[in-house]
Amino acid sequence: FDSDDDILEFLFPITIILNDYEEIVIQNESQLEAFIEDCIDDEDDVIECIDFQYPISFSIYNTDFQVIDTVVIESDGQLYEFLENL
Repeated sequence: FDSDDDILEFLFPITIILNDYEEIVIQNESQLEAFIEDCIDDEDDVIECIDFQYPISFSIYNTDFQVIDTVVIESDGQLYEFLENL
């Protein structure tokens, strides 16, 4: 309804999962406000124009053994870890 006042209350602690899947635990409202302020400052670092449809398969060629391996990625977290380990 447009005529009522809705109030949103957070129950602390809350856990925020970053784009690199690091988890940050926020204990109170002042920590949350500080996190939001930092997040607004870093706004240019976010890529929002890509959505992947999982599963995704990658073929990897190992030059030492001349073998092709296939890796199947099922989630954003797995994709992040895969790219970090390349």
